[in-house]
Amino acid sequence: MRLTSPRLALALLLALVPLHGAQAQLAVPDTFTNLKVLPKHITKEQLLATMRGFTGGLGVRCDYCHAEKKGAAGAVAAPGAPAPRPHLDFPSDAKKEKRIARAMLKMVEGVNGKYLAKVAELSDTAAIPHVQVQCVTCHHGVPLPQTLTAVLARDVAQKGVPAAIEHYQKLKTEYYGSGAYDFREGSLDDLALRLSGAGKPDDALAILTLAGQEFPQSGAVPFLRGEILLKQGDRAGAIAAYQRALELQPRNEMARRRLAELQGQ
Repeated sequence: MRLTSPRLALALLLALVPLHGAQAQLAVPDTFTNLKVLPKHITKEQLLATMRGFTGGLGVRCDYCHAEKKGAAGAVAAPGAPAPRPHLDFPSDAKKEKRIARAMLKMVEGVNGKYLAKVAELSDTAAIPHVQVQCVTCHHGVPLPQTLTAVLARDVAQKGVPAAIEHYQKLKTEYYGSGAYDFREGSLDDLALRLSGAGKPDDALAILTLAGQEFPQSGAVPFLRGEILLKQGDRAGAIAAYQRALELQPRNEMARRRLAELQGQ
């Protein structure tokens, strides 16, 4: 069977991605029903390759999208052993995640087949290869593809800064180096600016304290601290912050200008 669909091309690209843990032990049927986006005559190998793309790209297992069979009695795990995988009802549309996955498949097909194909036509393909998006392109191993700044901003809004900082450390421990989140300084600096702009200077300063601990040689962190302190009317604190910014980043002309203004020069 010749694979011309971008969805199935993606499946082949991800065919070598291993299934997660006991997922490989799931009983997968040889024929399939209720296929609404994938080709009706897709082979078992092609379907499994596509599923590997989902699980690898989102960092999930089959039961993230597939509902458990009603009344199916699973095996009982031995003491201390991992819980056995549930029996899954693959054709069922009971879980919203499966319905979302279908919508995402259509989106990927549209992006690859319409928009990126047009880019390829306009590009020098000898210099710029034809790019195809995949699940992992956006998800990077997490189910909900969001920036670190967005995740932490939600934490601050819902649970407060201490919870956001705790979550940051947890995410860093779990995902650092994976590409799931951007742990460079800019993520924390952007969060501080967002909080300051929302009228939450104390929260912004707390995030900058974390940024200073994570990036002690950054001149941007004390400069941003100076900007917030200046807005709060803390002239002495702002001067100290700008001075520290210049120690770390002597070419920071904005910090130098602010400092000169505050010192009356």
